[in-house]
Amino acid sequence: MVRRKEKDGLACLTQTAEGACRAARLLYSALEDFEPARLPEHLREGQQIVHAVDNGRREAVNGLLHAFITPVEREDILRLAGELGEVTVQAVEALSGFHSLAVWSVREEALPLAAAVRGGCESLLRAMEAFPNFRKSPKAVLKETEEARRQQREGGALYERAVRRLFQTSGDPSARSVWQELYGRIREAGDACGRVACTAEYVIIKNT
Repeated sequence: MVRRKEKDGLACLTQTAEGACRAARLLYSALEDFEPARLPEHLREGQQIVHAVDNGRREAVNGLLHAFITPVEREDILRLAGELGEVTVQAVEALSGFHSLAVWSVREEALPLAAAVRGGCESLLRAMEAFPNFRKSPKAVLKETEEARRQQREGGALYERAVRRLFQTSGDPSARSVWQELYGRIREAGDACGRVACTAEYVIIKNT
């Protein structure tokens, strides 16, 4: 079992995963109820989430510098926190694309892609919440990381179908280019979730 001081060393992982979830939920809700005029507002919120995650990671670095006991190697904690932060950035970047590329409506294939990112982030949050007890109950974490990777695979399949349908139904080269870029950005956020899941599994295997 992980002692109290050791648990404190993992607190940044839950906090960072919460930030990733907030960004993914923002992406999904903005696309579900799409209003181009509200995109600047959504992006300001997204940037606030990114800054909060960055600040939390810096605090974690300072805490780890002075920690005598950590449940896993400091490098592994920072790697997980960094990868979770990347999920946050990618989700906000995906949303930013709808503003910078001046999109006025959302193709129906975009929402399931965003839902896969949101689902992956929620699985990662549950995994990070269970992480302090990974030595006692590794399966609790691994169940959620497997679900995050399943969501990543589902997102990849959704991306392929979305691009195929785009080229089947749109004769406008400019629209094709825009939507291929937007689908790709959302997929990148999903792939970032998968990387976190793989790293978490590696850390557990190394320490059990």
